[in-house]
Amino acid sequence: MSVDIKPGQRTNMHWHAGYDFRYPLTTARTRWTTPDGLAIGVDLTARVPHWTAEETEHILENVGTTERVSILIELK
Repeated sequence: MSVDIKPGQRTNMHWHAGYDFRYPLTTARTRWTTPDGLAIGVDLTARVPHWTAEETEHILENVGTTERVSILIELK
């Protein structure tokens, strides 16, 4: 699935089961906010893949000046 978030945009709270692979097509500065209000800055670099093994629930916000475009693959 493609995940495109323009600067200033944010997602609704959502959940990932874990075991997902992200491949950013653009460099972007984002922030994850967890249900308990913890905010975590996540800088993505184009063409540097990320693997997440654990389950996550968060809001994703693009706090930078460039569009965040990435490919998300969730393994079942």
